[in-house]
Amino acid sequence: MRRFASILVLTLVCAPMVGWTQDSSSRDCEHAGTKTYASPDGRWIATVQEEVCAIGNRTGAGIMVDLALASDASHAKRVFNMRVPRSRDLWPRVIWKGPTTMELWAPNRGEIMAQESTFDGVQIQLKYCGDNAAERAQVAEYQAAVRQWMKDTTEWAQKRKADPAFSEPRPKRPVEPNYSSDSCANVG
Repeated sequence: MRRFASILVLTLVCAPMVGWTQDSSSRDCEHAGTKTYASPDGRWIATVQEEVCAIGNRTGAGIMVDLALASDASHAKRVFNMRVPRSRDLWPRVIWKGPTTMELWAPNRGEIMAQESTFDGVQIQLKYCGDNAAERAQVAEYQAAVRQWMKDTTEWAQKRKADPAFSEPRPKRPVEPNYSSDSCANVG
């Protein structure tokens, strides 16, 4: 139940993160856990950080990767955005393979909301820690099943409240599959 509650809270709290752009003028944001990775020639800086923002009357949080020129921080772009995972071991990792080639390692089951493949001549290749496409599909199926279960449970509760004789059993919560490790702790 605790795991479901965590997923539900993240879903509701982080939903505003999907449309985030570079413009932060309309939101109040705090950054934590910042790590920077310079390209081999020092021209580019990739920054991985947690960002928590007040957006209107809501709050959103995510792990962001921004890419900027080392000589001009205003020449930058958000190239990756994912929901905050349970552990920092599941934060994305940046590995520069050359001056304009970057690998971005993300947890296999991470909820990636945005990912760019290039920025101003820099190639960004997404790779998965514990790469397992079948498990990524299982996560999507499980999340869809949980959303349907929440909808069914709400309808069930409304029927029960409206009709004291209503006797259908409460809908059963989907069972979360067991997964292999998708930690990025050993990458880089």
